Amino acid sequence: MQASYRLEVSNFGPIVEAGVELRPLTVFVGPSNTGKSYLATLIYALHRCFGSITLEPPGLSPQRFRHWSVDYPYIEKFRRDTAAWQGLKDWVTGITETIETSGKDRHGDASPLPPLPPELSSHLYPVLKSTSLFNHLIESELRRCFGASAVDVLIRQRNTTGKDGEAAISVICPKQASMDAGARFHLFLKEGRSKINGGVEVASPVSLTLDDNLGLPRWVVESVAHLVNEREVSDEQIKRVLEYFTVLLFQSWFHPINRIAYYLPADRTGIMHSHQVVVSTLVQNAATAGRRPATDSPALSGVLADFLGQLIEMSNPRNGHNPDSFKKSATSIESAILKGAVRLQEAETGYPVFTYRPRRWKTDLPLMRVSSMVAELAPVVLYLRYVVQAGNTLIIEEPEAHLHPAMQAEFTRQLALLVRAGVKLVVTTHSEWILEELANIVRRSEIPASDRKEIPRQEFSLKAEQVGVWLFEPQRRPQGSVVKEIPLDTSGLYPTRFDEVALTLHNDWADISSMVGDNA
Repeated sequence: MQASYRLEVSNFGPIVEAGVELRPLTVFVGPSNTGKSYLATLIYALHRCFGSITLEPPGLSPQRFRHWSVDYPYIEKFRRDTAAWQGLKDWVTGITETIETSGKDRHGDASPLPPLPPELSSHLYPVLKSTSLFNHLIESELRRCFGASAVDVLIRQRNTTGKDGEAAISVICPKQASMDAGARFHLFLKEGRSKINGGVEVASPVSLTLDDNLGLPRWVVESVAHLVNEREVSDEQIKRVLEYFTVLLFQSWFHPINRIAYYLPADRTGIMHSHQVVVSTLVQNAATAGRRPATDSPALSGVLADFLGQLIEMSNPRNGHNPDSFKKSATSIESAILKGAVRLQEAETGYPVFTYRPRRWKTDLPLMRVSSMVAELAPVVLYLRYVVQAGNTLIIEEPEAHLHPAMQAEFTRQLALLVRAGVKLVVTTHSEWILEELANIVRRSEIPASDRKEIPRQEFSLKAEQVGVWLFEPQRRPQGSVVKEIPLDTSGLYPTRFDEVALTLHNDWADISSMVGDNA
């Protein structure tokens, strides 16, 4: 099962308090305007931050690491530590032997790699615990994803005066097999000058064992071997090695959130219907691009800008190498729901053109002429075919939009297949049909294996621990919403209070029918 992490939030947007465990399938449900999209956008922003800390930097030269820098005092302290140098030499010997035995240039998955020596690890903790770590990156990403002029506008508005507001966010990752303890990243958004403050908390130093998920590029081993065998070592050489291992340690601790995420926003129908207009505008403005008046408010939120950008990049050949399992998932959605194929063609401009060909037709329809259902699900099909890979997180807002209840249930079953194939899903919804079908999917896994062949749709099942449903409940004091998990009740359903709406409607119907009958 994919590794999970916990997200704790207070006084953020409309949310008073939330504690959410991100499981393979995480569902947010509740009334409108209670913070479901706020929390989903926060998850996306955090994934972009944590996922940008890479073991190998972009480009051809392994010289720098994204958003990471080791200051001079740490370099000088390491230079004077003879035990750390000896530990590093011993580690190089062990790691070289392991790589040669496994025959792997990287991703040492043939045999476990030796743990980092504690003499080296002890020099990495001060950097990881630095309160300045990540602050600039997270502030920039929060502003971008929410389309906010400043991070303090994301703090929950209170009816009190005279006190500075503060929002708190914590990412808590559990202990992994290669670690002695888990880790927490805490973040505070404040009003006033000091707008953001954060850092890493760890229970104790660990002896990190490199596992299949982390791997190890050969150039790192060669660089470290060169470093420990040199008589004269420059500050830049030490800096590069410490930066690399700091990233390695960070990735190990925060492995569940150090993953790529994609966000499919609400109103996908409108975006897909107008996609060609957006592309045409980009092409027309490309030749006249220049300075424009400055503004405090972004033209688009980062979520929407990323979505549009990823659609435009889909015709790039490097995006067409997804595993067969996800291409099959895309085809399955087309067959079960859309009754036709979503197609991508490259126009003369180099930008993609998306069309839909109904089953048994010989011609394509532009998306601006297709039904809302097709336009709504077309991005899901396209992302599965060209973008999403195993281990990625996919956030889908309101998957029920423009779908008949029967198709909502069918799409829920398709989501279960995606989870089983290795995609981590976060879904926001108001749909009773989605929650009822999800309950069936979970209950189906409880049927003894010997009896499953006797039931329909037995391939659509998820274990209870793979699914988390979280209810956003509005409250008056303090004003805002509280987020709590709702497990399956004794009747085998998620108690979302949709039945209260149905009961109210039924009682109104009964009263009206009685009055109409009396006056007939």
